[in-house]
Amino acid sequence: MSIRAGTIADGAAVKRARRRYPDAFTEWQLENPHVFVSLDHPLWTLAPAQQRQLLARRRGAAVEGAKAGRAEEGRATPEAMVALGAQTGSEAKGALGARSGPEARSAVEPRPGRAQTAAEPTIAASASARDPWSVVFYLLGVVPFALLVTYLDGRTLLAVGAVSGTVGAYLAWSYVVVEFRPAWGRYATAPQAMVAAVLVGVAAGWLGWIPHTVFGFTALGALALFVCYYWFITLLAVYHRQTTATGSRSAGPYPTITVLVPAYNERGYVGQTLRALLAADYPVGKRDVVVVDDGSTDGTYEEALAFESADVKVVRKTNGGKYSALNYGLLFATGEVVVAIDADSLVHPTALRAIVEPFRADPSVGAVASHVKVLNPGSLLTACQQLEYVVGMNVYRRMLDLFGAVTIVPGCLGAFRRSVVEGAHAYDPDTLAEDFDVTLKVLEAGYRVAVSDAVVYTEVPATWADLYRQRLRWYRGNVMTVYKHWRLLRDHSTGYVGRLAFPLRVIELFVLPPASLLILASIVLGLLQGAVVTVLALFVFFTSVVVLISLVALQIEGEDRTLAVYAPLFVLGYKHLLDLLTLKSLVDVTLGRELSWTRAARVGQRPRQGQAQRQEST
Repeated sequence: MSIRAGTIADGAAVKRARRRYPDAFTEWQLENPHVFVSLDHPLWTLAPAQQRQLLARRRGAAVEGAKAGRAEEGRATPEAMVALGAQTGSEAKGALGARSGPEARSAVEPRPGRAQTAAEPTIAASASARDPWSVVFYLLGVVPFALLVTYLDGRTLLAVGAVSGTVGAYLAWSYVVVEFRPAWGRYATAPQAMVAAVLVGVAAGWLGWIPHTVFGFTALGALALFVCYYWFITLLAVYHRQTTATGSRSAGPYPTITVLVPAYNERGYVGQTLRALLAADYPVGKRDVVVVDDGSTDGTYEEALAFESADVKVVRKTNGGKYSALNYGLLFATGEVVVAIDADSLVHPTALRAIVEPFRADPSVGAVASHVKVLNPGSLLTACQQLEYVVGMNVYRRMLDLFGAVTIVPGCLGAFRRSVVEGAHAYDPDTLAEDFDVTLKVLEAGYRVAVSDAVVYTEVPATWADLYRQRLRWYRGNVMTVYKHWRLLRDHSTGYVGRLAFPLRVIELFVLPPASLLILASIVLGLLQGAVVTVLALFVFFTSVVVLISLVALQIEGEDRTLAVYAPLFVLGYKHLLDLLTLKSLVDVTLGRELSWTRAARVGQRPRQGQAQRQEST
């Protein structure tokens, strides 16, 4: 019998094979130490002593295999590597902000300097958390809401207040349950609250508070949504900014870390990623890097091999997907904390110190997220993504950080306690969003997931076709992961995860996209029915609120506030494109269509790819 692994479909086949041929499966696992599969992986069903013995055997086999496949010619010695140093935060940010794409990567060359010792801190002890401008921008939101109150009639305001009040009552109830009465968790759950909000909206229509039209119901839902988002999510993000000191440090030694860099066809990028990692500030002797080449065909392995040293290990395996590359890297991990970074991302010089701070401050933290920033701004498309990263991702994580329930530790830079990620059975092959999946597994295990001040710069798609491919994988993976962890909606033991964080993700994927498109259709219908003034008034309200949310988010994240000029595209245009992609992903996953890893082309690799295509054509 032969068992294959490496793709999503093959992962399911492996699960079936394990059930039918348990002995053959175990033997196959011993012969293929680079693949971890399924939640009930045989490694985790063994006794602790047997686990250690099997892991030791795997590590030994993996090391020998890596040594056997490594070319000895042309390797750079550690002495030939570039001298390490550390730019200050402002220097690095300025250098990156002035360039885009490959130019920005060349700006991250470490400047020569002596290696930092463990006793030489470079992060400011504790910067003030006060940010008055974010409060000012937030309070300006009173203006459009006040104007809306004066424009709408009293019955419509009652309807909006009733729906928003239902959501608010559920949030207050959830706080009481989680903090004081966990045994009451079975009452008024998230699904029940969603149904209650819908019934309140229907009752408002039955009472005549809103018109009995599609436009009336969709307008009610949109208004209630904006009220809840602005006065809950945005408010808590501002509160987080005001109460959380940036650059703060905990007492005690820094933990040892192992940085995993999975790479597949990242020639021209992996070297810059490693330079930034080696130039990042961290105590000497407490950091090691493991680069896992996942069967690249473009020279990625050779480029990474030039950085090999006592602190940098470069290993190679057959192609099996990102999840298998990360699992393979875990075999070589020795640090207390495992930091995963994409091979096309650049860490800020202070990122490694910053990302371990939550672990030092709170032993209940099992994983830590970073702040993701765009490396290649300069066009309408990248500007929209830049604003989306700030408003839709980073600020959202700040809100969830208050509850210790951040649901996604981004793959471009995230950290886990090694004992926790191994105890959660590492990375699974059954979704296209391994970062979302493993984060939920950490949360399900009872650990907190926090956000840090660590900053990572990543390249975003520069063409609409590349954006399509990237988001199709993201959204399909998210839907697959939500289906996989659907039980969290009924799990009363997960606190804010099951009552707040996961339900919000379900709403984002399953409710908001069709609702957004329905609102767009109802706007067109309203215009055809002559409700021009009402439609324009609502559009002005929604746009002004989105602009203010954008200004608050940009201020909190220290980004260029002029990006707020792109906020109207998140009311009409760019947002609806993303909603269509989400709906397509939802349909694809629900119908069980064959799914594959869709990847955006790298900006710095396009000339080589084009040249390769021309050579193939000739």
